[in-house]
Amino acid sequence: MGAPGDAGGFHGLDGRSALVTGASSGIGSEVARQLADAGVTVHASGRREPRLRALGEGLSPCARERIIPIAGDIDDEQFRHRLAAQAEGVDILVNAAGCLMHAPFLEADPRDWEGMWHTNVHAVLCLTQLVARGMARRQRGHIINISSILASRVYPLTLGYAATKHAVRAISQGLRLELHEHGIKVTEVAPGQVRTEIFRGEQHPRVSEAYQSRPFQPIDPQDIAAAILGALRMPLHASVDLIEVNPVGQS
Repeated sequence: MGAPGDAGGFHGLDGRSALVTGASSGIGSEVARQLADAGVTVHASGRREPRLRALGEGLSPCARERIIPIAGDIDDEQFRHRLAAQAEGVDILVNAAGCLMHAPFLEADPRDWEGMWHTNVHAVLCLTQLVARGMARRQRGHIINISSILASRVYPLTLGYAATKHAVRAISQGLRLELHEHGIKVTEVAPGQVRTEIFRGEQHPRVSEAYQSRPFQPIDPQDIAAAILGALRMPLHASVDLIEVNPVGQS
């Protein structure tokens, strides 16, 4: 499914294929849309099938046809295997699925830590291994891991989530070391606060207060998707290892 670079020597997207997790909302949804609009066949995975089937709204008829919805729970081992089998041969993997619960450490529910670790870390490792094996056989591929600015720092109330994103950074670094000999690039994208549904769930009152008092406006999923497409369009001999995108004023 590979395609040559364009006339400028850049890694072309038209005619390529991708698997995007977390595509029923937020960053994953916008990445799937922008990739399809750029000519990529997108296997779009998420838990909410109606949302997946609506991804093509507003896109051209050709772009809509390039989105293949695959509904299921990335935490489920059998679904991961089915997903990897259906997306066999993809050139691009975007690990955008994730969950978030912030709370003061002494009041946090360990079940929330377990859920975040399973989705944000374990599922990423397992699915990436399944997909990367095929990329290694074909000697090409690009893996995009969505981490967070919390992969390099910890704010108050964020300990559990930050721990999972520190792990995603370690995963990205380890994949880069082990997979480059197979022609596979690995890019970590670390957003600051993004305007997505992940922040709309039930949160501790102190967390909600902290969000409301922020002195900046969150960035949009479209901003992160644009950064990802930029990394994917780099020349074949160049790799973007890390992208940090923050709202102006966030520190």
